[in-house]
Amino acid sequence: MNPGQAILTGPSAGMAMVEVVFLLAVKMTSKFEIKRTKQFYKDFLQLTDNDENLEAVKKMDSALDIYQYFIK
Repeated sequence: MNPGQAILTGPSAGMAMVEVVFLLAVKMTSKFEIKRTKQFYKDFLQLTDNDENLEAVKKMDSALDIYQYFIK
């Protein structure tokens, strides 16, 4: 899995201002991969449900920086 980071410069039409969007592309061809991906999202939601973590991520320049921050 390779996490990515995108920071938007303006609001989307008809939506509130969006500051950070996380995208994850995975190929799930087995029950194990589906289970692993679901667990990733559960863990990821816990990590990103924190304003301090989100502010830190917004200041990072690369996917590697984000990865290293979250595995500390």
